[in-house]
Amino acid sequence: MSAQDRFVEKLVDLLSPEELEVPDGTRCTAIHYAAMGGRIRMVKALVGRNPKLTNILDGDHFVPLRRSAEYGALSKEVFWFLAMNTKDDSPRRIFPEDQAFGTIYYLAYAGHFDVSLYLLHQYPHLAKEKIGPIKAKGSLLRALSLRPLHFLSGARLNLWERLLYKCVPVNLKSIPNECPWISRTPTTMAQALQIFRKLFVIEAVGAFKKFLWTAAKIVAPPVQRIRDAKLRHEGAVELVKRVCAQISDMETAEILKFFEEDLIINWATTKGIVEILEVCLESYPELIWTTYKGKSWLTVAVEYRQEEVCGLFLAANSSDNLSIIPTTPENAESLAMLNAAARNSPNFGYLSNVPGAAIQMQRELQWFKAVEGWVHPYYRVAKKTFQEGETEVYEAYWHIFLDEHKELLKNGEKWMKSTSSSFLLISTLIAVALFVAALIVSGGRNNTGVPILLGKNSLLVFAVSDALGLFFSMAAVFSFSAILTSSHEPEDFLYSLPKNMIIGLSSLFFSLASMLAAFAAALTFVLDERLKWAWIPVTVLSCLPVALFAMLQLPLLFQMVKSTFGPSIFRPRKIWKRSTNCWTRTFHKKTS
Repeated sequence: MSAQDRFVEKLVDLLSPEELEVPDGTRCTAIHYAAMGGRIRMVKALVGRNPKLTNILDGDHFVPLRRSAEYGALSKEVFWFLAMNTKDDSPRRIFPEDQAFGTIYYLAYAGHFDVSLYLLHQYPHLAKEKIGPIKAKGSLLRALSLRPLHFLSGARLNLWERLLYKCVPVNLKSIPNECPWISRTPTTMAQALQIFRKLFVIEAVGAFKKFLWTAAKIVAPPVQRIRDAKLRHEGAVELVKRVCAQISDMETAEILKFFEEDLIINWATTKGIVEILEVCLESYPELIWTTYKGKSWLTVAVEYRQEEVCGLFLAANSSDNLSIIPTTPENAESLAMLNAAARNSPNFGYLSNVPGAAIQMQRELQWFKAVEGWVHPYYRVAKKTFQEGETEVYEAYWHIFLDEHKELLKNGEKWMKSTSSSFLLISTLIAVALFVAALIVSGGRNNTGVPILLGKNSLLVFAVSDALGLFFSMAAVFSFSAILTSSHEPEDFLYSLPKNMIIGLSSLFFSLASMLAAFAAALTFVLDERLKWAWIPVTVLSCLPVALFAMLQLPLLFQMVKSTFGPSIFRPRKIWKRSTNCWTRTFHKKTS
């Protein structure tokens, strides 16, 4: 607790409850400023002295909860405390006009979904409302569609974080410290004892879990960070489901207008928020036939290079085998998709997830080839353009692609050559060192040329490791040399160059591991007579460079393997868990 908090607590004790209600020039009271600053101890001290402070309005007719939500107080404790202590039992509601929805909107935008869900439970009808006097800022779904970081699809987690994400348990509650047994009133002594035992078990389990998480936060702080992120992601999805459930009683035309006015599907598609699209399309499949500026959602997904979204719209069949997307797109859509794939994407941010300009070039080629292989063969050849006063001219989409990506192609060639040159030098040095080590055997030779330490196991380990290291290092030399001597044509970046880089990096890793194993074996039989335990620290220390190389370079290798040999971009992603009911509802409304 800071000195400022202690001073305010002492000051509150000296003032009367009525004096705490006195506003300043902007008609804000002390609790408004404490709430906006996220000072939970100040807020508790003020409310403890005068509980009516939570319902006092400032100059904008905002209660402290609404004000703190709009100005983004950092303390979630403040939100929960004000939400639980702001009463709604007066003749005039505590949230004049759109205060309740504005509070939920800003809390959701800031990522405090547990408090938003609690308030939405109190005001369920507000799920379909929109904020602002002229509805300028849109609905809750619009707020969520603008914040991809609130969803798993927008979180940049590495391999270990994703594994930890799946293992971390979370429990999404609408009310903090909720206990299902407190609301039950016992009628007999036996029931009272049963409730007491259940409460004791719940408290004991809760205390044990709290101890484990406290220990995990101390030992491994990323665990708590991952848990908080997962809780936020699940809260965001739950909020989307609540909104979709509330607007389900509207007519089909009203639902389409609701989504169209806020561009919800457009924002979710361009930002790659798959979770919003899953819930919305599962609840209202008719949205898949809507468009944005004449372009289908699949074309928009291609334009913004959203792979997961493409898989969502390409779901070939629902559970009742009802096709939702034609096998081949129509003429206009084919042209639009090819044009979108050939040109640079407005969403340049997706390239930041791909290491190296060469892999970025490979990804762009994969997008173009995927679209080219999906559209009708007639449109793969040429694009019609018209020049002034002349007849129509044909320009191949492939030429458009090359013209748009010539800078990326140049950077990719530079990156591939510089990386290969560095790794080639390392591989050559390892090969020379292992070749020399194979000729000069530690311990010497006898008169017949046989190694003196021939019977020792460590010498056998040394020989095998040295031979394997030499072979792997030479394979790496050949792979990196092939990259340097390649012509670096655009299509080489699709498979040939990445394949050689994968072989080279893998061989370099194994050659480094083999070299260190040979070094550890040689050092072991040199020190074996004096230090019997020498192999333990030598082995451990030899593993450190290998682990360091793996930590620094294996992510690049993993990304290249995934990009080169991974699944195709245009692969369906099944989401239709309630497809039968949804499609029955959809076609019933369409035919009626």
